[in-house]
Amino acid sequence: MKKRQNKRYVNIDYLKFIKNEKCVFAKDYNHEGKICSGLIEVHHLLKPWIGPRGMSLKSDDRNCCPLCVTHHRRLHNLGSEKAICKEHNKEEEYLQWFSENLWNIYQELPDDDGLPF
Repeated sequence: MKKRQNKRYVNIDYLKFIKNEKCVFAKDYNHEGKICSGLIEVHHLLKPWIGPRGMSLKSDDRNCCPLCVTHHRRLHNLGSEKAICKEHNKEEEYLQWFSENLWNIYQELPDDDGLPF
């Protein structure tokens, strides 16, 4: 019997798109009262809205959101997306909702930018 492998969805262009967005919490202050740092990191959701997730499996690239370095470190220090959302007075599924909406926006972008090169 062959073991079925769950293939992650990978999209490098989408990750580049995310890195050009603002931090999810850009309008909020972090736990120390400081605003976001400028560099954006791609956070793969711990509780994805689509696709497989399990022990030692990173969620696929559709389940990403932009976080500045400060908020990304804070999220992992707190240990859950629920905790950082609570810290910023957001609903506990806020990052899943944000990620899904960002994916939908990306899907609606035109493939051709009209440039001759």
